[in-house]
Amino acid sequence: MKRLISILLLVFMLGFGVTFAREFSARNALKGKVTDVKLGQLMAKVVIDVGGQKVTSIITKDSAEEMNIKVGDEVYAVVKSTSVMVSKK
Repeated sequence: MKRLISILLLVFMLGFGVTFAREFSARNALKGKVTDVKLGQLMAKVVIDVGGQKVTSIITKDSAEEMNIKVGDEVYAVVKSTSVMVSKK
């Protein structure tokens, strides 16, 4: 069974076959494809398939619209965190 991993993260898009080069201190960049986008009044929920696992991102609606994020887009989920929890069960 695939697990749904919900992480508050930043999403940066690859558009029109051009990589937008950026430098980040974050070391966890997960490449995937957008499978769902839901726009709310202020926020947007973006679901990304990363190697068969679903990563859910909550970003501002403005960011989602400015990047024109849509289903099928290739994106990077860039995760910056001060800690990572591990669970065995």
